[in-house]
Amino acid sequence: MPRIKHGDTLIEVVFSFMVFSSVSIASISIMNSGLNQAQRSLEVTMARNSVDAQAEALRFIQNNFSAEREWADNKKQFTDIWNNITAVKGVEANAIPDGGDVNNPKYESCEDVYQYIVYDDNSGRSPAFVMNTRLIQPKTIVASSKYAELLKLIVISADENSRDDPASGKIMRPSTLYPRLTFTTLMFNEQLTDGLEHDRSTNEENSLSETRLYREVHSAEGIWVITVNGDKSNNVGSHPQYFDFYVQTCWQSVGTKTHSTLSTIIRLYNPEVIE
Repeated sequence: MPRIKHGDTLIEVVFSFMVFSSVSIASISIMNSGLNQAQRSLEVTMARNSVDAQAEALRFIQNNFSAEREWADNKKQFTDIWNNITAVKGVEANAIPDGGDVNNPKYESCEDVYQYIVYDDNSGRSPAFVMNTRLIQPKTIVASSKYAELLKLIVISADENSRDDPASGKIMRPSTLYPRLTFTTLMFNEQLTDGLEHDRSTNEENSLSETRLYREVHSAEGIWVITVNGDKSNNVGSHPQYFDFYVQTCWQSVGTKTHSTLSTIIRLYNPEVIE
């Protein structure tokens, strides 16, 4: 007697689809998790590179300031930059809201961090700045009368507006991708690029000058520096014995509900009080 062949029942078909869907969803979830982890690792690496660049710039300025302290005033190359990031930008530790703790639970986003730490402090002025690591130049690069203008492009203050498009807002702003400095070419003319009065916005056949140098900061996204004055006791002229530079970052990483942060503190001793 021949066997009667039956097709799959509705229950079997539904069960098969459930198994297939579960396996597919699990596979996609694992793949997305791996991609998100790789993306976060890349973002942390880029953030660390940005932090290290700021730290190295600070050490470079301090080393040069220390080396030229005994020079004549008209020979000093980096003293103005050091004085700007310490005497001008330096604040007391109690002047930074919440001690500059970017991981304070009350900060639900990087926008909150910027509002309370980067753009506000108890002294009534923004303490944050960022170093333009592509434009750190000795004072002899331009005429002394122009160096004050160049200095504003080397040490960027938090209250600076974007110069190529003021409507775009502050130069220092929350990150759209990861902590980074973006650059523009707007300011480059013969007065500020070199001491030879060459227009470096174009190339000549007999020149090695680069075309369209991207060296002016258009935006500093998700990264800032705050100078905190150290102990002033028993020092001549009440100069701080050291300066703590808080190099901080904040960005919204993929696949996370909370903002990501990466920070470090660079302690540089004040050459003015070192015997």
